[in-house]
Amino acid sequence: MEWKEKYCVGIKQIDDQHKLLVDMITKLQESAAKEDVNSEMRKVLKEMVEYTKFHFADEEKFMNKIGYPERGRQRSLHDKFIREVIKILQNLKMGKELSNNELISFLINWLVNHIIKEDMRIGTYYNHEYKR
Repeated sequence: MEWKEKYCVGIKQIDDQHKLLVDMITKLQESAAKEDVNSEMRKVLKEMVEYTKFHFADEEKFMNKIGYPERGRQRSLHDKFIREVIKILQNLKMGKELSNNELISFLINWLVNHIIKEDMRIGTYYNHEYKR
């Protein structure tokens, strides 16, 4: 996965964190080519879950600070994503087979869609409502 300027929401702190998430997905794509793929993917996914929890908490704190009106909806989307990734990790730990392409596609689609459909709205609110 490659970072694209169209993913910028216009809030440096959030954009920098999104860039790190893109880097983690890239790392996951690279781990899919290794011999012990499940072990490597489990390791990268764990890192991603921990960082994503930090990112979501930070983003939610920012939304509270600016009084973003849709923060409850965002929080529930964040919680749902974390639950889905934890379930994937549990399945890997139990030895269930998982298509690398399926996992990577899920993560890329979720991140890109979430940034473009949800987080862009935070940027718009911040830059056009809060900063006025």
